[in-house]
Amino acid sequence: MIKFLLAAMGMSARGILMAGQEPNPSGAASGSGGDCSREIFIEVEVEAAGVVFEVNERYASWNVDSSWDRGFFHIEFSNKNLVAAARALRPSTLRFGGSGNDYLLYNMPSNPDVCMSGHDSPRFGCMNATHWDKLYNLAEATETDFLFGVSFDKISAGVQGKGYRWNSSNAQDMMQYIVDSNQTIWGFELGNEVNNLGAKGSNITGADQAAAFVELAEVIEKFFPNQDTRPMIVGPDSGYYSPQPWLKGFLGNLSSHLSLYAVTHHVYPGVDTTNYNLPSTLDRIHDDIGWYPPIIDSLMPSSQVWAGENGPTGGGSDGTCGDNSACGTYATTLWYADELGLRARSGFSQHQRQDLLGGRYGLLGIDHDNEALGAHSHVAIHPDFWINFMWKRVMGAKVLNVTVANTNAEVRVYAHCGMPPSPNRIDSELGLVVINLSNTTESSIGVPGATALTGWSLTPGRDGVFGSKIDMNGVELLDLIQEPGQVPEDVPVAGVMKKIWSLPPVSVNFISVSGIRMPPGCAA
Repeated sequence: MIKFLLAAMGMSARGILMAGQEPNPSGAASGSGGDCSREIFIEVEVEAAGVVFEVNERYASWNVDSSWDRGFFHIEFSNKNLVAAARALRPSTLRFGGSGNDYLLYNMPSNPDVCMSGHDSPRFGCMNATHWDKLYNLAEATETDFLFGVSFDKISAGVQGKGYRWNSSNAQDMMQYIVDSNQTIWGFELGNEVNNLGAKGSNITGADQAAAFVELAEVIEKFFPNQDTRPMIVGPDSGYYSPQPWLKGFLGNLSSHLSLYAVTHHVYPGVDTTNYNLPSTLDRIHDDIGWYPPIIDSLMPSSQVWAGENGPTGGGSDGTCGDNSACGTYATTLWYADELGLRARSGFSQHQRQDLLGGRYGLLGIDHDNEALGAHSHVAIHPDFWINFMWKRVMGAKVLNVTVANTNAEVRVYAHCGMPPSPNRIDSELGLVVINLSNTTESSIGVPGATALTGWSLTPGRDGVFGSKIDMNGVELLDLIQEPGQVPEDVPVAGVMKKIWSLPPVSVNFISVSGIRMPPGCAA
């Protein structure tokens, strides 16, 4: 069992632990003279059972939204700055989907007139072979798995109501083009938050959607007969309207026909400028974790559990995230780091972040209020990008269960072991993410017996918590890519070695631990 010693003290304290200082387990006040500050030591333990779960190497992945108001039709996916940024986050899965996905038709060579049928929905979009190839080439250039969300055609579904049945003919046009082009694709989804369809919930039942997935599987088998290279099927990407009974109906009806590679659900916890560092905000996903995995374990136990589309808050109809928006600022890094840690510890194999770019909640920012990107345009890096970047380099796939003994909700600790997935990984025996939510209190953490803690503290930049800049160990990180060579592959700031690691207020700390006896299951 590994024990950490964690100390918390007010920023006015003179007794903050420095490098090389040993904590005082008695909890007595430190300092001298009139200093009345008091260090509160918190016991943190890694359970003796050792590894409790193992995530995919592409655990921290991202989405590309297909909606007009996320700029899909105005983004040049060959932009070298964009490619360089996305490559820095490999290995990942590029999931193409989102609300606009179900309003797309595919104008492929086998059916060039499909988009001439006429649609009066403002969301309608026509995806031609050029659009497809550019998106496909982004996945290839960035070495990501490509997970493509097939359109459910919600325009027709909305018109036909309860009598609607998905028609696979246009999806077959798309798959024929993939085969004819000798392209490979990792997987397919079908529909986005179909259970939300209709003003008061879905007019498509879970059983209806299960029938559509059976047809999708038959179509995939037709075009990809080799089982060894056949794309995976993932879904159903359920949303917020009565998801539990709908998902039970979907999985219950589907399970006798096929098993999904992964089951997906979407959550936006509503992080904004008023609640970004409240423990209660970050704990909102406990309800989701409480009901979602047990349903999958019961009805489709061979499937992985994925967070299929998760962002700090919904982007809204214009992608700006609404009132009190914290999207694109340092503030959401606290949520993102905690979300990755908590879901991994709760048995989620993969996390698809909404999204890479398009809308203010993206890991990257682009022109015209995040709705357009030219071939040579600059690309902004939002602070959350660096959470994904560091996770890939410090955190292994093997998850350990960490317990904070006195339930200090403002300090969150997550521990992983094993080899981090990035080719530019930091070699270590144990990787920690330690988040300090307090905006007034600095804390410290030590690992008794460790020879060294090498760490990187991510803190607000010079424009503050609600600004777009971020510091790493006091050094301002890149926030605008003007040339692709600016994007680092290795961690851009040297790690600092200490025996006791300081946790600044509102900070996310990635710590590599060396020289300890590892828990069971951590050995390669």
